[in-house]
Amino acid sequence: MKNSKMDIVYDFSAPDPISNEMDYIVYSDLILPQDGYAVVFITKYSSFQDSVFAVSYSEKISGSGADLENDVNNWFIEDAKRGITVGISNIGVNSSWVDYLKERLAGTTAD
Repeated sequence: MKNSKMDIVYDFSAPDPISNEMDYIVYSDLILPQDGYAVVFITKYSSFQDSVFAVSYSEKISGSGADLENDVNNWFIEDAKRGITVGISNIGVNSSWVDYLKERLAGTTAD
């Protein structure tokens, strides 16, 4: 990955629409001009009880030179319109899974 680096393009915080707890969203990219593509990432950091979790979404974008960077920037703009980050903010754990995990960790659930 010579001459490539990951950059944080934009980050912000906002209340989660479900829990109202503060979430942190990071947009970043890894541009690989020598290979003719870039990978863009959206990562959401959120709290879950006494822990923190991260959910990431990535997209590979093909292109070259300055056009590649423009394509990455345009993808981020389009994401805001499409609402992928809204989908990420709705990812959570259903309470039935929490109960299942508690039972499994306690050794009371059959495989």
